[in-house]
Amino acid sequence: MEKPETFQKFTKLYQLSKTLRFELKPQGKTLENIVNNKLLEKDKKRAEGYKILKKVIDEFHKYFINESLENIKLEGLSDFVALYQVQKRDDNQR
Repeated sequence: MEKPETFQKFTKLYQLSKTLRFELKPQGKTLENIVNNKLLEKDKKRAEGYKILKKVIDEFHKYFINESLENIKLEGLSDFVALYQVQKRDDNQR
């Protein structure tokens, strides 16, 4: 079947990409060890605990950042702005 001429300029423009799918299957005693050591249950519990702890950690980071930046004084900032603008102007002229 011939393709209409209107679509010919849109075909074979890009390389075809395919997705490969693989499955990990436990080998040897791996599955037995996963079950005996209750690794999946432990991982699930750890994931649930992380959700709770992440909120605490995020709040601590906010506090730490605010405390760290609270007493900062920016001296000579106008000089740095002027230098930045000169550099930017030079870069644009190249």
